[in-house]
Amino acid sequence: MNNSDPIAERNALARQYQARGELDRAIALFEANLHECADLRGADSADTLAARNNLARAYQDAGRLDDAIPLLERNLGDSTRLLGADHPSVLVAQANLAGAYHDAGRLDDAVTVSEASLAAHLRVLGADDPGTLTARNGLARAYQDAGRLDETTALFEQNLAGLVRVLGLDDPMTLTARDNLAAAHQQAGRPADAVPLLRENLDARIRTSGPAHPDALTARGLLGLACLDAGQVDEAIRVLEENDCAADSVLGADDPIALSTRNSLAGAYLRAGRPADAIPLLERGLDAVLRSSGPDHPYAPVARTNLAAAYRAAGRNADAEALNPSEEG
Repeated sequence: MNNSDPIAERNALARQYQARGELDRAIALFEANLHECADLRGADSADTLAARNNLARAYQDAGRLDDAIPLLERNLGDSTRLLGADHPSVLVAQANLAGAYHDAGRLDDAVTVSEASLAAHLRVLGADDPGTLTARNGLARAYQDAGRLDETTALFEQNLAGLVRVLGLDDPMTLTARDNLAAAHQQAGRPADAVPLLRENLDARIRTSGPAHPDALTARGLLGLACLDAGQVDEAIRVLEENDCAADSVLGADDPIALSTRNSLAGAYLRAGRPADAIPLLERGLDAVLRSSGPDHPYAPVARTNLAAAYRAAGRNADAEALNPSEEG
């Protein structure tokens, strides 16, 4: 007696194709599964809703959002009708549709669905449930991309407070939430509000990973750039000098993080009117790029342009012209 389930077998094979990036083959199998589920088990069966969601996800992976969105819209409508607005499956369907709207640039639609999703999560699961925190973050992202930055920061502040309560100050999700809030403040033109948040994240990274860990280097770099944006130039230079020293000693002069750190410090020196201090850093950066990746690397012309600008700021116009002669032509 053969008890095999062709739908389950086809679904498993489709997932393998999807994981390998063979999306056309995965989509063909998911499409066949959806048609068979609807025919054999009915349009309203749980298997049919799952098959429709699987196909929508594959379409999304393939960038076929116009094909994915109608499927997700139908799933949300059917799930709500069959299960009620507060069922966990409906909350998942809302999140899936909001994400697809967001990816398609339909921000007003993404906001509408995300607002409904957050309200349902709060009603069903409470303020500090992980699903609620995820829903609030999704709505904040939609607001952020729609330019509604005051609403964005309010939601990110709520999420940060919730994560601190639930997971503690140093949990990776808390650190990400604090970075999100800092970035929203910077996007809204409030870099001074971002500085204490980024300083707190740097302290947490040092506590959990050590002062020279790549995560700490990234956090220190973000803090230095925020200080620079906030007009705290001397503090920015102090932070970025510390970062440059740590990056060079731990990662080596040619590491991409070290190159980025050195470039940030050079930018701070230029901002402070100290091109003579910036030039050696930018020369090292250009040499490292040419040595490790060659003149055709995408960053090589950027590094050359930055160095030429520093030469000009120092009054070394001949050196700038020799570096980028075509600019003078």
